[in-house]
Amino acid sequence: MDAATLDRAGAGPPWAAPAGRPPALVAVAHGSRDPRALPTVRALLDAVRALRPWLPVRLGHIELNEPLLDRTLADPALAPDPALAPGPETTPGPETTPGPATTPGPATAHHEPAPDAVRPPEAVPAPDAVLVPLLYGPGHHVRHDLPRAAARAPHLRVRTAEPLGGDPLLARALHARLSEAGWRPGDAARPDTAVVLAAAGSRDPGSAAAVRRTARLLAARLGGGVPVVAAYTSAAAPGVPEAVAALTARGRPRIAVASCFTAPGLFATRAAEAAPWLAAAPLGPHPALAELVLRRYDQALAAGPVVHPADQRRQPACR
Repeated sequence: MDAATLDRAGAGPPWAAPAGRPPALVAVAHGSRDPRALPTVRALLDAVRALRPWLPVRLGHIELNEPLLDRTLADPALAPDPALAPGPETTPGPETTPGPATTPGPATAHHEPAPDAVRPPEAVPAPDAVLVPLLYGPGHHVRHDLPRAAARAPHLRVRTAEPLGGDPLLARALHARLSEAGWRPGDAARPDTAVVLAAAGSRDPGSAAAVRRTARLLAARLGGGVPVVAAYTSAAAPGVPEAVAALTARGRPRIAVASCFTAPGLFATRAAEAAPWLAAAPLGPHPALAELVLRRYDQALAAGPVVHPADQRRQPACR
């Protein structure tokens, strides 16, 4: 599968500006004490806004940086728009006497709506906000912290999108950052070369599966049969130094580390320090990552009726 095919995989239909106010996209970053992190995340959201200028895009953090997610969800600007609420029911008027029957005209073709046709806005309750985690696997933050934050905002209809891992757009961004660090097309065919895909670890098996899928997509994009090994900076094995040591023992000492992190921080720094050859920068405001944030937003909106606020404590993250 070539790079262009990988980029198109999973792509949704083109979107146009809606007639009413669309649900807000609330990007959820982890937060970091690194002073470069917040400007990097803000630059990514600026790239998202440039792709869809009419979409309200907000930022909330799980910890360490302002605004925290609870504060973002408490903002009155996210409250339901009264102008989009359904109007009051009307009382039917008096019955009228039917007029004379009319002769039917020529039959017209009856068209059934396409199965994937977009329903009118009133057919499915729209959320007020879609939480898009700037994370790469369904770990504790996605499965627990985000639904709890939604439950603490009962005035809103909130849906949680899938994390960003395991998508061809992510592989495109990772490839680009490797190229910026010095990776060249011929490197993939060298028998002494390999790539370590560094990501935050989690005890959730779904998180490791997402990182491994991303590693496979990156390997397909790089081509040449180059091995791409998933490794972690915390909570899971192998760690990045262990993955580097294992590849070196297999006769592949020329190792590039791809950084599966949104912004600079402790984990990205640890991963870069373990690189014996190239260390790619975090993904930041890469255009493919901005596209991926919008893809996850669109997928969440297409996932079905939104959970009512009273039921949000039971809402899982999309899987």
